[in-house]
Amino acid sequence: MEKLRAAAVALVAVLAVVAFYPVLFPPGAQQRPGNVSEAVFTPFVEGCATEGEAAKEREGKRGEASGEEAAAAISVDGNSVSYARAASHYCCLSANVSGEIEEGKITIVENWGGSPCRCMCFSKLGANFSEIPSGDYLVEAYLTDTEGRKLLLSQKVGVG
Repeated sequence: MEKLRAAAVALVAVLAVVAFYPVLFPPGAQQRPGNVSEAVFTPFVEGCATEGEAAKEREGKRGEASGEEAAAAISVDGNSVSYARAASHYCCLSANVSGEIEEGKITIVENWGGSPCRCMCFSKLGANFSEIPSGDYLVEAYLTDTEGRKLLLSQKVGVG
């Protein structure tokens, strides 16, 4: 009889947790990370600066030559910070975007490489950091190439 009573109490406890779970943890509720190491980084490069397009240009197949240039810009949406830039550049170059976040600072770097051809083409570069803990951050964006490192943007933002 004692085992039956213990099983009944355990069953009631399980049912109570199941019944109140939606109240305690509403659907769609997300915990904000408290640690910058939990932030998610997603870079992008579009246009002729992608590895495949740069290789085609070296073979004589010219990439997209024009587009609307846009200076480096930062935008904040809740706990996400986005970076974007659009630029004309010499053909045959390739680029990637890297990023790092530490307490109070977000660093984004456009890394350019390759040997330039004589033609011009166009690319869009950017990145998104999501799930950033709330707070104030200094965002810095750099361009690195064979000539060194150049600061493109330095901006303070509030996240969250």
